[in-house]
Amino acid sequence: MSERRPEALERIFTEARQLPGDARDEFVDRACGTDDALRAEARSLLEADAASGEFMKQPALDRLAQAIAREGWSLRRGDTIGPYTIVQLLGSGGAGEVWRARDERLHRDVAIKVLLPHFASDPDRLRRFAEEARAAGTLNHSNILTVYDVGEHNDVPYLVAECLEGQSLRQRLDSGPISTREALVIGLGVSRGLAAAHARSIVHRDLKPKTFSCGRMGA
Repeated sequence: MSERRPEALERIFTEARQLPGDARDEFVDRACGTDDALRAEARSLLEADAASGEFMKQPALDRLAQAIAREGWSLRRGDTIGPYTIVQLLGSGGAGEVWRARDERLHRDVAIKVLLPHFASDPDRLRRFAEEARAAGTLNHSNILTVYDVGEHNDVPYLVAECLEGQSLRQRLDSGPISTREALVIGLGVSRGLAAAHARSIVHRDLKPKTFSCGRMGA
């Protein structure tokens, strides 16, 4: 399996939990192949998910990242990163956090993505973070998140982007059925953003509903 174990586990768990119960074991067996340890971890997560309901509504590794963040990251409301004043935590991912902040120079809200300190010394994570920043910074399209700035704070790299208001596509889908018109509007926005990225030879590689805002594509 070419994926790193955490990424593989998250993918298998996320895909399996969308399947009917009687199809999950077959999918996990097929996805894990001969990796018995990975199979056991995936089944353990799925069992916990089934037992705990809403507690596991977020992907398991996102919850782990939040726990790591609470232990290892010290940003608080009112802290500053360069000219940016921290306002609130917007969310945590596999290796980083996104914070709402205020750009005191231009008097606008921005989103700051930072690597968790535990990963800031990982050369592979740093390379991927830098590649993301460079790729997003070269794009200028109405359906792609705009990147404003990059830098480091206490030796931890960060990326500053526009702060979008509203729902992610995942939240919109969870809130109820969407009309044909709305589906077309969202689909066209996603397609146009992806086409603009592909025209610059940039491939996203991690497309999922929470990646998109309704009508905008997040980089």
